[in-house]
Amino acid sequence: LEDAEATKKTAETALRDAQKVLDGDAGPDGAYHVLRDRCFSAKVSQYTYEVCAFGAAKQDHTRLGTFREWRADNTKWYFGGGQHCPGRGARDLVVSLLCGSEERLGNGALLSAAVAHPFHCE
Repeated sequence: LEDAEATKKTAETALRDAQKVLDGDAGPDGAYHVLRDRCFSAKVSQYTYEVCAFGAAKQDHTRLGTFREWRADNTKWYFGGGQHCPGRGARDLVVSLLCGSEERLGNGALLSAAVAHPFHCE
C-alpha cells in the first residue's frame, strides 16, 4: 500500500509540473513551447549574457530578471525583477525575437538583447 501511495504521489507531482508548463504563456497558440527550457548565451565585451526562454536572464552572476510577459505583439520577451542596481532600481531586460538561420543571442546591450531562431521566421 505504501508503494502504491508513493507512486501515486510521484504521478500527481509530474502531472502538476506538466500542467504548469501547459498553463505558461508560450506565445500565440503555445507556438514557442519548442523553446521552453532552452538557454542562449553570448559573450559581449567582458560580460557573458544568458537568456533562458520563459526562465531567467543574467549577466555573468548578476540576475537581470525572470520572464514576466510578452510585449510588442508577441515579438519581445520582458524579464523583470532582477537584482537591484544603485540609482536605477531592479534590473530588467527586453529581448527581441528575430528571424535567423541559427539560434543565437545577439547584441547584449545593457538593457536589451535579441534572440535569433529559425522558428521565428514562420
